[in-house]
Amino acid sequence: MSQACTGWRGDIGAYVVGALGPVEGTRVRRHLRSCAACRADYRDLLPVRDWLGRMISAHPAPPGYRAFDPATGVHGQASLRATPTGTQIDLAVRGLRAGQPCILVTVSRAGAAVAGTWTAGNDGTAEITGASAIPVSQLTALHIEAPSHRLLLSIPL
Repeated sequence: MSQACTGWRGDIGAYVVGALGPVEGTRVRRHLRSCAACRADYRDLLPVRDWLGRMISAHPAPPGYRAFDPATGVHGQASLRATPTGTQIDLAVRGLRAGQPCILVTVSRAGAAVAGTWTAGNDGTAEITGASAIPVSQLTALHIEAPSHRLLLSIPL
């Protein structure tokens, strides 16, 4: 990575693990297309991401809520934990299109709120932790949506 690109290091790392939203992910992809040094750093980080994924898979989250959408082919599993400010959501998703930008939406009878955004990995999977101000007891569903608001998966709670 050149000195001029040091500001991209954190964004590239976040992109590799799927922690960027759609706008930020697009900005990083655009930079990677034009910068060979940053592409090399990106490729160097992929084995680390894959290793971390294997480590996380070796210690799966406790079973929680699961769903499958046969129309989209998306599977998801979520566990919820009450926090002083609402709910923490640990979510594992598979069956997404590689590089698919996604939005986690928490749903209650009173409305909905975005709890996280990410971009699916090259293998069409994602493991994220989201947060919602809606208390666990008030949640009725988790929705995984594309940025166009197309529903990819609904996990009833």
